[in-house]
Order: sequence, then C-alpha cells, then structure tokens
Amino acid sequence: MRRTLRGIYLILTLRCEEAELIRLRARDGEAGRLEKIADWLHRAICKPCRHAAVQDAKFDATLERAQENSGDQDVFL
Repeated sequence: MRRTLRGIYLILTLRCEEAELIRLRARDGEAGRLEKIADWLHRAICKPCRHAAVQDAKFDATLERAQENSGDQDVFL
C-alpha cells in the first residue's frame, strides 16, 4: 500500500526537471518502472517535455550514426 501511495505521489508531483532526470536515467538503463511510468504520464500532459524527449531521441540517433560512420575514432560534439 505504501509503495502504491508513493507511486501516485510521484506521478502527481513530478516536475519537468525531475522528468528530464528520469528520462536521462532511463536512457542509461538506471530508471525503475515506476519512474518510467511517471515520466510517460508527465510527457502525456506536458508539451515542452514531449518536445524535449523527441529532440533527445533525434540527438541520440545522430550521435549514434556519427559514431558508426567514424569507424574506430571517437566522436565528440
């Protein structure tokens, strides 16, 4: 019961800054299921965070392509 209440509280009080940190942790595989759900629900109602998530995904894809095209060289932006 306590865990459920904690989850509901997290979802209802999640701020944009916290959602961004969760998104970064999720990208690294460090975010828990509850945090991912809270971030998903936050982005469902927050247009700026949805936009930021799309931009992050595009940036990650571009960086990945650059690393693949560079061969053994490190790519720094």
